Amino acid sequence: MDVLSPELLYLPNGAVYRINPSFDPSISIKPMEDTQFEGTLSKDDFETCRVDFNDMKQTIECPPLLLKYVIGKKGEKKREIEQETKTRITIPDRESPDDPIVVQGLSSAELLNSAITRIQMTMERGRSKEPFTHFVSLPIANDEILETFNSFKDSVFSTGFAKSRRIDESLFQKPQKLHLTVATLTLLHKREIKEAVEILNNLHGELSALAEGANLQCNLKGLEIMNDDPSSVDVLYAKIEGECSTLLQVIVDTIYERFSQTGYLQTSFDRESVKMHVTLMNKRFRNERVTQSGISGLEETMTEGNNDDTFDVREVLEKFSHHDFGKFLVSQIHLSQRYSTNTKTGYYSDSCVLTINKTN
Repeated sequence: MDVLSPELLYLPNGAVYRINPSFDPSISIKPMEDTQFEGTLSKDDFETCRVDFNDMKQTIECPPLLLKYVIGKKGEKKREIEQETKTRITIPDRESPDDPIVVQGLSSAELLNSAITRIQMTMERGRSKEPFTHFVSLPIANDEILETFNSFKDSVFSTGFAKSRRIDESLFQKPQKLHLTVATLTLLHKREIKEAVEILNNLHGELSALAEGANLQCNLKGLEIMNDDPSSVDVLYAKIEGECSTLLQVIVDTIYERFSQTGYLQTSFDRESVKMHVTLMNKRFRNERVTQSGISGLEETMTEGNNDDTFDVREVLEKFSHHDFGKFLVSQIHLSQRYSTNTKTGYYSDSCVLTINKTN
């Protein structure tokens, strides 16, 4: 472990913990020498106090989806925490899944707090294993972008190589849903969605001040891939160019940094800034299309890691690497719901919408 840059775990309550490496049994620790006490002690030398264990009780709000991680396989995780911290943990029953976890201390306040911390860390490790449910997005679709994107898609199929390169209609983003993703969030309860909405609303003034009087018209031009092998691609995206890109980077980084402190942000790697891009084709879209057949989004994600779903874009990059999709104006920031569609706009359903840059 790098002691100067340790791995950190952010909890929704604002606490930040350093993740220490596991204990190495090969390291020998010299036991302390016994200290001989001279003299005698009697019961009069100690102050006697009565402890009411009913007062040593705390509650933890836990989304129902994360209870399984606190319980563990056959209850092993729950028993482990109880035994090592001398506490009693009461898990909500199925009839009242929204009730909090109750932790009662049976020994000391210090051990009770230790149990609380371990439960919170177990919850957050569980959250990291769940698929994201929401994302902060900047919609970019307008008449020009829609026309050029559909023309690009038609051109890809008209070349004749699409079928042999594992390219089909299901790989393409829905035109009305073209967007820039700022942050992906795992929000597993309505109170967490409410908190995310409050975070965005609190940022509204700062973001509006950044955008005031600025030209936030950007150009969508050029193609790139997320990996290094164009014959086996997960994601094909378009780049964002123009004078607005510097200011837009500041805006999206401000949002990302704020959500990075919540414990809700889903991250697969460390990064200092948001990679601004607009996804055009994604292997994951193949599986998401089955939503229309009634299969839940949560079940769809089980096949996201299937490498057989990759596609070959060598000819696409050769022919369209500098393709110009047109200009778009950044004016809104959405908290979007994954696997959803707004029937009026064709974009994702939202939990919150902020309007910025009203003058443009």
